[in-house]
Amino acid sequence: MIVRQVCLILLFSAANVVAALRTFPEHNFSVELPAEWTDVTPGRPEAVLASHSPDSERAFVVIGVKLPKERGTAAADVRTGARDRMSHEGWVLDPDQSMTINGQPFISFVARNQSGATIATYNTAAGDEVYMLQAVERLGGGPDPELGSIVQSFRFLSPVKTQPLNIRSNSVGYLIGYHLGPYLFAILGVILWLVFRSKSKGKAA
Repeated sequence: MIVRQVCLILLFSAANVVAALRTFPEHNFSVELPAEWTDVTPGRPEAVLASHSPDSERAFVVIGVKLPKERGTAAADVRTGARDRMSHEGWVLDPDQSMTINGQPFISFVARNQSGATIATYNTAAGDEVYMLQAVERLGGGPDPELGSIVQSFRFLSPVKTQPLNIRSNSVGYLIGYHLGPYLFAILGVILWLVFRSKSKGKAA
């Protein structure tokens, strides 16, 4: 009887950590999110996915923008626009870092604000589309393993041609990156509101 109960507990625990595969054929990618995470309705058409953890301490956002006329410069323009806007809003930005996720080159950077929140951004371009992945922590105490696992699960559904990541032109891509800043702050605001609401309910109980 005891062995059966232990087995049931282990099975239940495993079910709680199972990752749910999410596919987005129109943007040619998939990503694995913890099954218990909740989606937030994206507030901008560029936001393909926005989801947060049950405690609302972490969130993950994927932005995908098709820029067929700017394939060679889109990645750098969008990233530079996002960096400039976040810097203007008072975030402290780390230098860009090159990395690879499932064989695809990315450039990443981390932004921090005075309240302790962090946004790690991962930028790449493939085919005629530029992608930005954002891993958000309300209180960034360091690299979060769960967010890291989500980021590393990103992969393309079919082979793509990688586009340059460091050529700039200050084009439409730059403006898109710059104006995505308020959306990231809005996502963070939603997370903070959810945390406040859950704590208020706990005190009332």
